[in-house]
Amino acid sequence: SVFGSLNELDLITFQLINNQPIHYSSPPKDPFNYTSICQENFHEINNFTCPDTNFNIVHRCIGKRERLFTPCPVESHEPRCSMLIDNRIINDCNVVNYTSSSTTCVCSIAAITGETNNRKLISEATGMIEITSYTNYLLTDVVTTTSDPTISSLNSIRLV
Repeated sequence: SVFGSLNELDLITFQLINNQPIHYSSPPKDPFNYTSICQENFHEINNFTCPDTNFNIVHRCIGKRERLFTPCPVESHEPRCSMLIDNRIINDCNVVNYTSSSTTCVCSIAAITGETNNRKLISEATGMIEITSYTNYLLTDVVTTTSDPTISSLNSIRLV
């Protein structure tokens, strides 16, 4: 279901009702990470599982002094809005509010009419316009382990 309204600033507001509840999540502000301290002449494999994504991280200590640091991948589900006009996707919309049951979008009329000035009447726009909200699923897939050879023991790490 869609409910819409037009305001004097050439913006149109739509509330799109979800067929089923959608549970959105934002990326964490402080992503989880794992650190291993490797010692000289000591071989060890450390396995870790990220709490939110169940991603497996492996640190291999290969006999040299170093600190291995790997952040967990980040997962989020966020609402997005766009318009489909004449088989073109127009991303000139913003999400202004959302709940598990609906998403409220504000879209520019300029994108609908093809005009950037405020003089063209909306009634001149013809054709079908499809407004859609969707869930943007984001999982950071770049997991990089960094190595710092200057850290040689747990005593060398200080909290800041």
